[in-house]
Amino acid sequence: MSKPPSPTVGRLVALGKRGLRWCNNRPAASAALLLFLFFALYLARQEPTQFYYDAGLYWDLSGKYWQSGDFQFIAFDSFLRGYLFPLLLGSLWQLLIHTSVLPLEITRTLGAATAAILFGVVAPGLWQDVRKHSNASRVSLARRLLFGALGFAFWRGYFHYPLTDFISLLALAGGLWTVVRGRAVWSGVLAGMLVAASVNFRPVYAAAVPVVFILCLWPASHDASYWRTFLRQWGKTAALALGMAIVLWPQVIINTTHFGVASPLVLTTKPGTPSLYLTQLKWGLWYQKYETNVGTDYPVPTMFFLDEDGRAVEFHRPHRPGVLRHVWPADTFRPHHADGLVAAAFI
Repeated sequence: MSKPPSPTVGRLVALGKRGLRWCNNRPAASAALLLFLFFALYLARQEPTQFYYDAGLYWDLSGKYWQSGDFQFIAFDSFLRGYLFPLLLGSLWQLLIHTSVLPLEITRTLGAATAAILFGVVAPGLWQDVRKHSNASRVSLARRLLFGALGFAFWRGYFHYPLTDFISLLALAGGLWTVVRGRAVWSGVLAGMLVAASVNFRPVYAAAVPVVFILCLWPASHDASYWRTFLRQWGKTAALALGMAIVLWPQVIINTTHFGVASPLVLTTKPGTPSLYLTQLKWGLWYQKYETNVGTDYPVPTMFFLDEDGRAVEFHRPHRPGVLRHVWPADTFRPHHADGLVAAAFI
């Protein structure tokens, strides 16, 4: 006869079943916790010891707020980057000053948290709520972890560094999720703040703002009272605009103070100079691919893969009186301009 399992083993099995049941009943929280631990453990074992290119630029910009010794918001004077992400990084400077924590230890933790919330909570939650009218099943813990595993496979090394790609995507997805999910008027304020943050992080996301307003105005349900639905949707839309104004107004102050332009958007170029977006469009036509390297074994760590058909394309724009006409110099896109390209290529 086999011996019956000891009470200790039985308690452990029961505890394991209870824990598994808890995880399955709370897939978002469980996925976020597990993915955070997974990303954090991986990042802690890697070797990078400094910030490169855009990551170094963002970290240096965060120091502008403290360059006089005390915090000064108006000291931030970059026309190429928004104020918000350097401000978030700058808020950590006092932690670095008063502790022995290294910058990379902070950014790795922030990166792991960003990955966990995006892959484990926000993106699956947005997908689930968008499909709720089709009676689709909720996104399970296993599917959330699989999505996080795909993010890990493609972008795991990215989360070492203070960059805006994923935090801006997280903010935009969070804003959309709040619009789709929230019924209360105040949810529009939160959605507006998140969408505005994504636009300040990544100005290209300004293209998503009209879509967010349309979604906000779209009736989520058919109430018995037409006026109740009307007032709720328009109130939520007004709250959305208020939330965006809260986040973007500081950018207006910076642009007005340093550049004389009362715009809530990141300027990306100084007034009177050619548009960065047109320059990036030409880069996209002229180059199939751009590669670089952070090692020291290459004297020139840049390589351009040219597209001769794209280089043959001419930009024809009618010239209007009083409007600056952009003329690209012949050497604008030669490799010796690589430093400028790296600094601006990922707006």
